[in-house]
Amino acid sequence: MNGVRGRLAAVLLGAVLVAAGCTESDRTTGRPPTTSARPSLPSATRSAAYGITCLQANERAAAFRFRVGQGFDTVGVVLGQGRKGLVFGHERGSNLCEWVPIARDYARLGYRVLVFDFHDQDHLDLDVIAAAVELRRRGVTRVVLVGSSMGGTAALVAAGRIRPAVAGVVSLSGAAVFGGMDARTVVPHLRVPALFMAARRDGPFATAALGLYGAAATRDKQLLVLTSAAHGTNLLSFGPEAGKARATLRHFITAHLDR
Repeated sequence: MNGVRGRLAAVLLGAVLVAAGCTESDRTTGRPPTTSARPSLPSATRSAAYGITCLQANERAAAFRFRVGQGFDTVGVVLGQGRKGLVFGHERGSNLCEWVPIARDYARLGYRVLVFDFHDQDHLDLDVIAAAVELRRRGVTRVVLVGSSMGGTAALVAAGRIRPAVAGVVSLSGAAVFGGMDARTVVPHLRVPALFMAARRDGPFATAALGLYGAAATRDKQLLVLTSAAHGTNLLSFGPEAGKARATLRHFITAHLDR
């Protein structure tokens, strides 16, 4: 009777082990337990662009995280291929989606474009510098920095610090001072080609563009002041002069990247 009970206990124990997906051979060989349950993915495998709805499926799959200023990480997406690169920085309260439609256009023209989210910190120029480094790490040899509003300020300050020097910098409605950045201390030493763009009825931003343009040391500099009240990337999208603004931006980029 005791033998029957022992055999019955062994059978039941074996059934429990099989049901749990853990066999004797698994334990003795060191292999991970076999289970029919679908393993949950670790959070690190979630797309870096999770929740960024402006991206298409292939763009979302290509999103990545990279290290920016003061040791923080942020989200970036590279569109296009080639050795000619563009970095686009967004304005305050926005994100990389602000530049995605324009970035797609330039990717189709043969440029490699990096759009990214600024980290919430004062020295956003460090983010732009990190973005330029990331493009160069991917094989880009010539880079133009473009920023709107606070992104324009960041692009100008970064352009004065990046080595080797970038091929050019564009500020759309960039403020003279934002957070811990002061473009007024940088542009008098700026040697790279620069384009300043603003709207006359956009308050202090037109004044900032005029002042920064006048102070810029580079001989290759342009100033475009539109008659509208558009701000940042809206200069390229709204009003009767938007076409002129887009053409000016494209001419500047092609002139300094397609050499």
